[in-house]
Amino acid sequence: MKSKKSCLLAVFLMLLVGLADAQIESDSTAKKDFDYSNRFSPRRALYFSAIMPGLGQVYNRKYWKVPIFYAGFAAGVYVTGFYQDKYVDYRNELLNSLSTNSFPSTPSNFTEATLRRAVDFYQRKRDATLVLMGIGYLLQIVDAHVDAHLKDFKYNPNLKISLEPVRYPNEFSGTGGGLALTVTF
Repeated sequence: MKSKKSCLLAVFLMLLVGLADAQIESDSTAKKDFDYSNRFSPRRALYFSAIMPGLGQVYNRKYWKVPIFYAGFAAGVYVTGFYQDKYVDYRNELLNSLSTNSFPSTPSNFTEATLRRAVDFYQRKRDATLVLMGIGYLLQIVDAHVDAHLKDFKYNPNLKISLEPVRYPNEFSGTGGGLALTVTF
């Protein structure tokens, strides 16, 4: 029994020393080639955004994006609640009317077919809103990941996109005008 414990303790200590040695080596190599882009890990930004929406943008120091995501989320919650309330109202009205068989005298004065269409309509809208909220959640994760990748992107300061007025010959009126999108590399 004591030999098993001592063997397990020896294995544990060897693993611990090996991990500590690996940590020292990785710390020394990290100090040699440290630059701005290594501070922002795309994987870490992705995990932060997946755990809490907007946290990846905070990690990337794009603070202005966080209120946009939360405003979209709040709007989605509001719209989902609206459609859910309408769905429940019409569904309850339909179920009450079916149980009492009193369609001409429903509170909304709708027929059975109209109530069924209303229930289906609000259920579809609610579900579509939930799907859009899920897509928004995934997009904010992708945004944080891509933004962290682009931290080390070297851009050309001469790159320019501009919208300029342009004149060109026109065979009917002599000259014509318009706008030209100009890209300079």
